[in-house]
Amino acid sequence: MNYYFRLQYRLLLRQIAAFGFYPWLGILLAMLGFFVFTFLLFYKIDFAEYIYAAIALFYVGNLSGQKRNELLQLNFSEANYRNIRLIENGLVTVPFLVGLFWNKAFLVTVLLLGFSFALAFYQQKNRFNWAFPTPFYRHPFEYLVGFRRFFWIVVLAYVILIIGIIVDNYNLGMFCIFVLILLSMGFHFAPEGQYHVWIFKHSPKAFLGYKLKIGLLYLILFCLPAVLILGIYEPSKFYFPFILISLGLIYLSAFILAKYASFPNEMGLIPTFLFVFGIWMPPLILVSIPIFYRQALKKLNPILA
Repeated sequence: MNYYFRLQYRLLLRQIAAFGFYPWLGILLAMLGFFVFTFLLFYKIDFAEYIYAAIALFYVGNLSGQKRNELLQLNFSEANYRNIRLIENGLVTVPFLVGLFWNKAFLVTVLLLGFSFALAFYQQKNRFNWAFPTPFYRHPFEYLVGFRRFFWIVVLAYVILIIGIIVDNYNLGMFCIFVLILLSMGFHFAPEGQYHVWIFKHSPKAFLGYKLKIGLLYLILFCLPAVLILGIYEPSKFYFPFILISLGLIYLSAFILAKYASFPNEMGLIPTFLFVFGIWMPPLILVSIPIFYRQALKKLNPILA
């Protein structure tokens, strides 16, 4: 088990070095970025603790992937496997727990701790082969797979929207759109196999252009029902959802490029830091986009050139 965490640590250092940073400098910048992100989130948004906890659960949930856990179970005993899951969930959750506790969100702190512990005993499984229809075409796969996998979150988001209309709380409707944007980014989190990129017959630039075009189009389609409902409910504020979606399109573009900037590995520490820090400093995300783009071309060129 110790070897596993040493290996993960080595991989982390290599991911940082791949972006031209000294490893310890990259870790220091990531810690600083997380602190600034926490401060700005709780300073600017009233329901920040829920967004904060949702981000934490998103990353913890990604540790429950079926293939990943099957690989761990093949290489470790049941006791070591369970300890690895608990330690990994704890490492991801602890910074968020500290942020919540520091901002006196005690109830959410306890809930996040409980969910993080429970998810260490959960493994995603394909329990049935029936696939319900979606509004998304099968190419590319991100929205098709993501929508079916996280359909319950989509339903929950729209339930929150309806509740917001019933209790006359427009902000809950905006929170629904925010959740859908965040979920769309989550659809693009896991990289596909190199073969699925290699079979694309065009250049790296064409590949990235295709991914961006379809991803942005599907994001608009994904959020359109919520926008129409809010527009009917509060016509005088119709521009708020459009502003939020416009920002979502920018951040989704950066997220997709960041994904391929780390390809074929999952998104590394530095892209994650730049992206998260850029949420509250839009000029940074605009600077990050060309950096991600150049790095993505560099990663894809050996496969598609």
